[in-house]
Amino acid sequence: MKPIRYLMIFVIIAVLLSVSFAASSFPGIFSFIYFVPGGDKIGHFSILAIVTFLVNILLAGKKIKIFGHSVFAGSMAVFILITFDEFSQIFISSRSFEYYDLLANYSGIFFAGLIVKFTLKNFSRKETIETQIP
Repeated sequence: MKPIRYLMIFVIIAVLLSVSFAASSFPGIFSFIYFVPGGDKIGHFSILAIVTFLVNILLAGKKIKIFGHSVFAGSMAVFILITFDEFSQIFISSRSFEYYDLLANYSGIFFAGLIVKFTLKNFSRKETIETQIP
């Protein structure tokens, strides 16, 4: 894989972590989210779906085997990172851990996986070989 892809993945994850930090450190910036019922959960879902989609596309849909199941490597990486991020909130006084946030995150990751699968299946640039039978 080209090094630029790794750099882009790093930038995407850094932006995700920066937004997460800004949301907890400067709650006034994201206060509009709380005017919509479930707005923060929609935010969790949306951000994780976008990040997971981009990471998987940048990894060209690379898959890994986990317990005999093939999963996107990007989805698994985001899954692990966001799980650590959410559980770390238990130990940070200015943040709050919520299972529903984790559920929204996982739902966004799963949704992105479906979109990546559809995208790679229908829009990949694989060359097809056509044969004619005389």
